[in-house]
Amino acid sequence: MAIDDLVGALERAAAAEAEALLAGARAEAERLRAEAEQAQSRTLDDERERFRATRQAEADIRVAGAALEWRGRVLAERVAALERLRQAVTTELPSLLAGAGGERLFDLLAGAALAATAGEPGVARCPRRFVDRCRTLAAAWPQVRVDADDAAGAGVLVDVGDGRLLIAATLEVMLQRWWPQLRLEAVEPAVQRPERVAV
Repeated sequence: MAIDDLVGALERAAAAEAEALLAGARAEAERLRAEAEQAQSRTLDDERERFRATRQAEADIRVAGAALEWRGRVLAERVAALERLRQAVTTELPSLLAGAGGERLFDLLAGAALAATAGEPGVARCPRRFVDRCRTLAAAWPQVRVDADDAAGAGVLVDVGDGRLLIAATLEVMLQRWWPQLRLEAVEPAVQRPERVAV
């Protein structure tokens, strides 16, 4: 083979090898670029998700704070309204004894108070209009004296054992005793919490 032919063959082989190397380098560069783009895309997605999660957490905190404030206002308004109701009802309690069925109601209150003396001496106090009725009921407990006292409230108060014990069978005392539970039942229903706001 002539020298020129040999040189030409070597040059062609070198060129082919260089082209192959260049093609491989281009492919590797393309692969690296694609991987970089994917990594950048994942990073952007992660950043967007972190940003969204942060904004959602901030919104949840604001909504929770607003919900607590709103619930507090609603509960405070309910408590105030219930207190006004309690005062109004307390004012009207004596009229329950003056109305229809009042005498029977008084008999139940007085009977319970007198029975609670358990034979101990005492002094029963009730509104003047019920004194005779109370004395009739107290005939079964001769150790109890009955006095008129319009300040006794809607029912009967019995001082037992020289004032060592006060038996209070009045509508006012019953309301006072039941009021905490009544108020709890009125206030307890859950105030609906505002829905979560998506951001």
